[in-house]
Amino acid sequence: MYGYFSLNYNPLAEIDDGSCITISFGCDDPNAFNYDSTANVNDGSCDRFCLWMC
Repeated sequence: MYGYFSLNYNPLAEIDDGSCITISFGCDDPNAFNYDSTANVNDGSCDRFCLWMC
């Protein structure tokens, strides 16, 4: 089932034109310690360090 794991999946497409965007789960918050620059879907795993009133 190629295509079901793309953010821009088009069920009407008849050929693969190479424009599919693969879903990558991870921390997409650049202020978090475990920021993943390849993530395009936030999976809730971001870790932030806080010293005062978090």
